[in-house]
Amino acid sequence: MIDPVLGPVKGDVTAECVLTALSAGRAMRTHQKEYFATRQQAALDASRVAERAFDEALANALWWIRHGEQRPVQGELFA
Repeated sequence: MIDPVLGPVKGDVTAECVLTALSAGRAMRTHQKEYFATRQQAALDASRVAERAFDEALANALWWIRHGEQRPVQGELFA
């Protein structure tokens, strides 16, 4: 199957990966709204953590869509 945005899509898309990304996106947006309403450092920190979680969930979902398997885990480079 060829998606107009993603290109070739291999295998079945797991709804769980996509739902995880959507949930993380909603959480990120909630934290962003809280920060812009209060301008507190704690709210900014929570927003940044939520944004990193969303980025990770989105990358995992896109990898699954494109490759039909889970994204490999990259270890520490300088451990």
